Amino acid sequence: SLSATLFKSMIKNQIILFRFHSSYDVCKERVKILKYFNPNIPIYGLFGGDQSDWNKVKEVFHDSPLEEIFISSNTDSYWKWLHPEQTLREWYQLHGHKIHFDFLFDEEWDILPCAPFSQLYDINLGYKTIALTGAEDFQKIKHRWRWIIHESHRGDYLMFRKYIKEAFGIKNILHATLGPGQVFSRQFLEDFASLPLDMSFVDPIVSEIIYPVAAQILGYKVIDTGLYPG
Repeated sequence: SLSATLFKSMIKNQIILFRFHSSYDVCKERVKILKYFNPNIPIYGLFGGDQSDWNKVKEVFHDSPLEEIFISSNTDSYWKWLHPEQTLREWYQLHGHKIHFDFLFDEEWDILPCAPFSQLYDINLGYKTIALTGAEDFQKIKHRWRWIIHESHRGDYLMFRKYIKEAFGIKNILHATLGPGQVFSRQFLEDFASLPLDMSFVDPIVSEIIYPVAAQILGYKVIDTGLYPG
């Protein structure tokens, strides 16, 4: 995110990507609320729900403040829930690179922001920085985080650790995050969209690990959005 001064100066170069998968009437109201508090920031929609609902979604949102609405191509709802970072990569590769922006607010439908983003995001985001929600020292949580210690995730995590060490030289993961509400520069999305990832190792791993690891690989600093109180 941005400090109030930087936020104001960059206001024409920011966009919001609003993600949703169900509860369409509620989501439409959330988009209106977002627009009310941030009237000068264009909002784009990314639908990650059942593809059979796509025509209904377009009908519901046809008179909403969304500039445009896109659909994720993957048909696996659980995969899309686990991998918002991959749906974001696809969105940027197919659509986002054509849109003029410098910073993107990655917003989920189940967050209800009742203030302008210039007030909610009280941090200074540079072009080689990404803002993640609930960013925590990985060493502090690795002995209690379910995505690492639970028996259904442990094996996949260890394989992923081996993969990023061998492929990218990442010996120690620096951060874990909670999401959502991330803020990304266009340059990060450009770099992330081009990052060669072996999905056989990445597929079982939640985005809350993938985002900070991608930042490490690409040389981006991670700061906290401030949205999670602790």
